[in-house]
Amino acid sequence: MPITSKDGRSRSDRLAKLDEFFDLVIVGGGVTGAGIFSEACKRGLKTLLIEQKDFSWGTSSRSSKMVHGGIRYLKEAKPGLTRDSVVQRDRLLKEAPGLVHRLGFILPSYNGQVFNRWMIRSGILTYDLIALRFTGRYFTPEQLQSLAPGIRQKGLHGASGFFDASTDDARMVLRLIQQGEAYGGIALNYCKGKKIIRDGEKISHFVVEDQLVDPLDSQKPENFTTPVQTRCVINATGAWVDNLRGQSGKKPIIRPLRGSHLVLPNWRIPVSQAVSTNHPQDGRPVYLYPWEGATIIGTTDLDHRADLDLEPRISLGEATYLLEAAQHLFPAAKITSNDIIASWSGVRPVIGSKPSKGKKIDPSKESRESLICDDQGLITVTGGKLTTFHLSALEGLEKAKPYLPGASEKAAGGPIIDPALAPEKLRTQLKPEVSEQLTTDQLSRICGRFGDQAAKVIAAADHGELDLIPATHTLWVELRWAARAEQVEQLEDLLLRRTRIGILLENACQEHIQKIRQICQSELGWDDLTWQIQAAKWREVWQQAYSSPFSGTMAQQQATA
Repeated sequence: MPITSKDGRSRSDRLAKLDEFFDLVIVGGGVTGAGIFSEACKRGLKTLLIEQKDFSWGTSSRSSKMVHGGIRYLKEAKPGLTRDSVVQRDRLLKEAPGLVHRLGFILPSYNGQVFNRWMIRSGILTYDLIALRFTGRYFTPEQLQSLAPGIRQKGLHGASGFFDASTDDARMVLRLIQQGEAYGGIALNYCKGKKIIRDGEKISHFVVEDQLVDPLDSQKPENFTTPVQTRCVINATGAWVDNLRGQSGKKPIIRPLRGSHLVLPNWRIPVSQAVSTNHPQDGRPVYLYPWEGATIIGTTDLDHRADLDLEPRISLGEATYLLEAAQHLFPAAKITSNDIIASWSGVRPVIGSKPSKGKKIDPSKESRESLICDDQGLITVTGGKLTTFHLSALEGLEKAKPYLPGASEKAAGGPIIDPALAPEKLRTQLKPEVSEQLTTDQLSRICGRFGDQAAKVIAAADHGELDLIPATHTLWVELRWAARAEQVEQLEDLLLRRTRIGILLENACQEHIQKIRQICQSELGWDDLTWQIQAAKWREVWQQAYSSPFSGTMAQQQATA
């Protein structure tokens, strides 16, 4: 049975703990819930986190992977949001090297654009002043050719540049959850929050349900559904927050907005920094950027009207829109739909504004600020963005303070991410024959993703498992460690969220599936039949929600929709 915590707790061990009293129950295993979980555990609170599917299954594994200061919010006259974002970005860069990376951004300037290069450079200067760090640069058309080979030359004046950051969003979530468990918390995936029970006006219990048990199974365990004793529940379920709020008669507040992305091999458009273009159709900014060995095109911003419990997927219209942006900015690359190897879509939990004259405002103009409210012990924390998750976590805990008399303030002001071993220090702990197989960048990556478990990850490697999986930055041993120690319950957990190879490799990783099986099946404790069932389910999930929308199952489904 896979485990995740240092003391070797299994899923059954965690489920057995549900009979105990918890100071705080957090519903939602995305970055907001994980951030609250980590902070609550540091404060000595006995804390339970539950997630109805897998950790980061929702928005927090499907973002654009940007940890950015929000330069666009200056244009929207929201300098406070930009300031908060810049401060949090810089903290994460400092505290989580190897997980959060500096990423250059390039804003080309062409004839006929509304914003000329001087206006762009003024915005970047203001942005840098807020950050108290001057990163703004200017590139000539000739210099751009080495940074973004094949960029459109016609009408090009040059480009302005600045620095923000990027991350692996799902690994960020897992690092926070593992941090919380190290402080004594309990985190369970595939465990759904069902109902609040009150004694008068006060919360007395919160009913949770194990989603890995068939409710029709006559042999299901007694703790299949458990009323957990608690006096405070934090609703950090993102786009799903209205479900719990609705139990108290509250009106819906979320406007679910879908953002979609296309993935293509980096060699097709070998950008080393994020490059922006204004879409020729509507002028919206679209980015092409490097991530984990691939080039990503994103994103869209549309109302998502499908069932939130189903895998969101990119529409053919969105895919065509993004592909046109890439073709417009890099005409020499001659990108076609055949170059797309994968896709992903996420649903943003945006607080809907009141319609003006009966009409909703443009999705891209909706606020990305967070909302925190208290309904007699049910604390809702939603909205916001990846970069500022820590501020939302702190505000949520502050709102919950009246219900948490045992909270310690000693941890306040500490790091968001506890320090990991420096790559140089880690290298001194490795055998010479192991050390010589790993670059400093790879060691930094392992430290960033696995924290104080980094040495154990490397030690787990079998022959050849310190090699890179082709076309990615992922080592084979990362699969073994995740299967062994990171609460993997479904094959998709392993390929989409513990590692990201499910969206980095074409055809659902089928070229490597036998090697993945060889490494992971025994670690997962699966027999041959279980593996076959999981592998078939994984292919179906990938084809329906992560494949290229121009070919295969997704294209067929959309053609008949």
